Amino acid sequence: MKVVYIAGSYRAKTIFGRIVNTYKARKRAIKYWKAGYVVICPHTNSFNFDGTAPDEIFLKGYLELVCRSDIIVMLPGWKKSAGSRDEHKKAKRLQKIIIYE
Repeated sequence: MKVVYIAGSYRAKTIFGRIVNTYKARKRAIKYWKAGYVVICPHTNSFNFDGTAPDEIFLKGYLELVCRSDIIVMLPGWKKSAGSRDEHKKAKRLQKIIIYE
C-alpha cells in the first residue's frame, strides 16, 4: 500500500483555530484512507500536544515521516505554514509525488 502524508497548517492563535485546521486535515485523511492508502495525518497524531516537547522535535519528526511516505498531500493554505513549507521542500528534494488539494 502507498503511504500518504497530509501536510497543512496546524498551529493557530487559538485552540479553536487548531481544531479547525485539524478537522480540515482529518477530512482529507479520511478521503485517502477510503481510496485505499495508508495515511499519516500529523494533525490528528499529535493534536493538542502543544508544549509537551519543543516544536523542533515535532517538526523534525514529521520531516522524517515525509521521507517515509510515497505521496504528500498539500492542503489549501499550506504556504502560510513554515512546517508545511519545509515538508514541501523535503518532498520536492526527494522527488515524492505531491498532490495539491
